[in-house]
Amino acid sequence: MAKLAKRHHYLPQFYLQRFVGADGRVCVFDRETKEFRRQHPVNTALENDFYTVTDAQGRKSDSLERAFSQLESTARGVIERLDSRKTGWTNEDELFAFTMFIAFLYTRTPIFNKEQNALGEYLFRTTAKANHPSPEVTAQWLKQFEEDTGESAEGISPKAYWQVIHGDEYDVEIPREYNIRLMLDATQHLAKILMTLNWYFVTAPRDFAFITSDGPFVITPPDGYKRDWRAYGVLTPGA
Repeated sequence: MAKLAKRHHYLPQFYLQRFVGADGRVCVFDRETKEFRRQHPVNTALENDFYTVTDAQGRKSDSLERAFSQLESTARGVIERLDSRKTGWTNEDELFAFTMFIAFLYTRTPIFNKEQNALGEYLFRTTAKANHPSPEVTAQWLKQFEEDTGESAEGISPKAYWQVIHGDEYDVEIPREYNIRLMLDATQHLAKILMTLNWYFVTAPRDFAFITSDGPFVITPPDGYKRDWRAYGVLTPGA
């Protein structure tokens, strides 16, 4: 059996290569240590097993990481042709693959994963409180739990259980596989939207320096937009 890939880049190495200096390294700002350092793209923007999935039998797979490699190969060719002032894609398949590549720049990142964790936890806690409005309802829930599962809830105080829920005195762990499924669903949806939009490719002189981040898919608000920044998206006119 082939060895599974463990070092998963959430920013493609070929993408980071376009930001290196004369020393072949990128300048990285670490938001945790508040320090700058220079490092090679091969050691930048990656997490071990970030896209590894485990099935019900406990078998691990790096198929998603390998799929990313194929997608990135196509995207690299498209960008190189655009650099040469040529048509980026040669057929509809390449256009779709490039669109998926762009969409994944939004969904394959740790930022997207953290957002889904936060949203999943919020929904779980909110739903739990709605389902347990009082200790009396919790007592009925525990009784139904025993009938449905055959497991005993003896020794569990309905009031204490209710207090744990309403006091947020517990942890919520969102399975990584669940967020990966959301990532794939969101990417397909976003790619379909991007395919309907007009695209403009803007280039700059070679001696310009640029900044990227671990969340490189950026949406800017329409001119004069003064509402909550979270209230606009890719389909907002003027965004």
